[in-house]
Amino acid sequence: MCGKKKMTESLIIFDVDNTLIKYKEGLDFFDNILIEALKEHNIAIPSDKERLTIWQSGKDYPLIFERWGIEGEKILEFWKTFDKLDTEIRKEMTLTKQIVPNDHVYEVLEQLSDGGFQLAALSNSNQPITEFFLKYFKLKKFFVAVRGLSPEKHPLDCKPEINNYIKLINSMGFDDSSNDVYIVGDSYTDILLAKRVNARAFLLNPNYEILTRIKQALSGFDYKVIDSLRALLQILMPSN
Repeated sequence: MCGKKKMTESLIIFDVDNTLIKYKEGLDFFDNILIEALKEHNIAIPSDKERLTIWQSGKDYPLIFERWGIEGEKILEFWKTFDKLDTEIRKEMTLTKQIVPNDHVYEVLEQLSDGGFQLAALSNSNQPITEFFLKYFKLKKFFVAVRGLSPEKHPLDCKPEINNYIKLINSMGFDDSSNDVYIVGDSYTDILLAKRVNARAFLLNPNYEILTRIKQALSGFDYKVIDSLRALLQILMPSN
């Protein structure tokens, strides 16, 4: 990147997992980590369907944990165990190239940044592993701000709740009441967050289940489905 950039009044917030980076073998390993953490805390393993709900529960995850027998101080201890396993496993997956940058990510971020867009990253992964990915893949330089979850994983910080979004834009001094905000992600939680904060939304490579859920739960909300990050350039910078 060279020369003086002309800044726009627009902010693009990217999800990280399966948006900026991709997993060659899918995301099933998250469930395996959850199971191992439950075993370490001598918690009976809930059903597949019950475990799946935790990833999209937002502020309600403590209610799910309570059903599993995890409450009070046990919640923080459980997340410490989970984050330790998560960090170890995903760093190893990165080193063995099971986790790689998403297609066209460098080209897209560079052109958007050079085009004057402010860029930020917002993740439901813990802050250390989020920072690790962006630094390891040399993506950090493109972002004005990066925010993951703290060790406490406060329920209102988890997407689709809006607390971490507010903390992110406040850390940048960005006014979303009078400027455009775009949210780019691969999941229902990203699109629901966009709806809650009145942002424009791009849904990347959704599967049938995600599309169906969004259509049923968020009827009337305008979002765009894109098949690659490069589509952002065609939509947001059509003259380039």
